[in-house]
Amino acid sequence: MACIHDADEIIPRLWLGSGEAAESPFFLADHKITHVLSVIFHTVKIPLESVQQKVISIMDQPGEDLLGHLNEAFSFIDEGLESGGAVLVHCAMGVSRSSATVIAYIMNKEKCTLNEALLKVKEKHSQTCPNEGFMEQLRLFEAMGCQCNPGNSLFKQHRLAHLAEEIQMRTDLPEDLLASDPHTADDGSNDALYRCRKCRRALFRQSSVIAHSQGKGLSSFGWHKQVKQQGQSPQVKVTGQGGRGEHASSSCTSVFIEPVSWMESFLLGVNEGKISCPKCSSRLGSFNWSGQQCSCGVWMTPAFQVHQNRVDRMAPIVR
Repeated sequence: MACIHDADEIIPRLWLGSGEAAESPFFLADHKITHVLSVIFHTVKIPLESVQQKVISIMDQPGEDLLGHLNEAFSFIDEGLESGGAVLVHCAMGVSRSSATVIAYIMNKEKCTLNEALLKVKEKHSQTCPNEGFMEQLRLFEAMGCQCNPGNSLFKQHRLAHLAEEIQMRTDLPEDLLASDPHTADDGSNDALYRCRKCRRALFRQSSVIAHSQGKGLSSFGWHKQVKQQGQSPQVKVTGQGGRGEHASSSCTSVFIEPVSWMESFLLGVNEGKISCPKCSSRLGSFNWSGQQCSCGVWMTPAFQVHQNRVDRMAPIVR
């Protein structure tokens, strides 16, 4: 049962609630709150100077990026709990943003499924109801092993999707979202390598290929109208470590990859275009920040699509 200030203790010393609780000196003092995580777009003033506050400024909209903020949220919650304090996570009503954050925290700490964490939080806080966009991100979070690893291909794809709306105004891309060019940077990887079929230039490694289930889109992008119009039931299929896929199925005539550093110059300022070999200019495929469909039916957003008949996959060297 919720307390008078609309907040509930989910696990010992971790509270989930509304902005009303965060602004109540009586609630904060009575429950010995030392840290307040405000997952909210507008300013919330904490009435006790002794309480530490961290603000994650997002709106309760399906297209907002929750996953990109989870690592900082987890660190702040851990700081409060490990110091012996108590933490309140709140949004405006304690329904969507803060609930999704606490669900993700439970998934990460207890290594449980989304359904298990959702039921656990709902049992203590009945108002829990993340919007569908956040639920899709939590499904992706589950597929990534309940952690947001910056090197995970699926996580990079999620972050790239949130750059799509501003791509025409950007002058560069975050370096950590670009895979290294295997032609100029030898990272010592024993990973399969894709080469241009015409000139043999090294283009990208197998670790840059984003796996997908045939005919099903990545759950993290399910709110995009292209996916919904096709009536797909979004799912995530993770093959191998960190969401890195094996070579594409025979029904797929293309592979989807994370962008490689040699691609950056022609990805900026436009929504779509060709992908050509940086050495011989042979057409390799195409890109579209709004998404493209694979021959198997999957819709990927954004899409960096390379046709398999334009490249050769070289097996890794056994050492």
